[in-house]
Amino acid sequence: MKKLRNLFVLLVAICCMFQPCLVNAEGVLQPSSGMPSGIVFSDGEQTVLSDYDREMIAQKKAQAAALANRPEQRTATLISIASGMSFRMQEKFTYCAPACVQMMLKYVTGDPYFYAQQSLAYFMDTSEQTGTLSNKIAPCLNNLQDDFYYVYEYEPQLAVMKNYIYSTVAYNRVPANICIYNPSGTNWYYATPGHALVVCGMYSDESEIQFMDPLAGTEWAQNCPPIYLKSSSFVGGICVSIVW
Repeated sequence: MKKLRNLFVLLVAICCMFQPCLVNAEGVLQPSSGMPSGIVFSDGEQTVLSDYDREMIAQKKAQAAALANRPEQRTATLISIASGMSFRMQEKFTYCAPACVQMMLKYVTGDPYFYAQQSLAYFMDTSEQTGTLSNKIAPCLNNLQDDFYYVYEYEPQLAVMKNYIYSTVAYNRVPANICIYNPSGTNWYYATPGHALVVCGMYSDESEIQFMDPLAGTEWAQNCPPIYLKSSSFVGGICVSIVW
């Protein structure tokens, strides 16, 4: 697997040398709206599913269903893996998904190096104009590591979203991904018609979700902290997809 990953990085680096860059004078091609926007939502499958994929998805959903029936705790506690993660800002206006995958791969594999965001963007066919299709994230994660199998879920119901995030982050202790749609910016640090974030924690009663946001520290969301909590019920209203 490591040889395959090293070969991938080399091939992408070569391809990127010949790939045209669509940038403005500041080095970033921004939508006319000016709102952070790096996700194009897709209701399609994450990939053509093999028998192995279907088996893994069934196993994950069975585990999540079992966890949904766990006994309630008297006191809710934050279950977080944030302290073990390495934060990375997105390097371009539409690179939220590459930045999320960069952080997630580093944590899951334990490798000492980071994949370059440009390489990950190339792998996911990220457009510098519109961003990344939301169903490209899980295949990228699965193709570049075999420690944890990720699944794409489009428009999950609130209970399903919370259950799948709990199963991934709180139980399996690996990061998840969420893509949100919040063009009004209500109860958030910025407005966005499509943005990807890393989920790095959740309260044991599933009441709040902890995020690691690649927009933090950038000029496009200057007041956004790198790690923050939001109510799960509110997040359910702006969540369009998750990778868990």
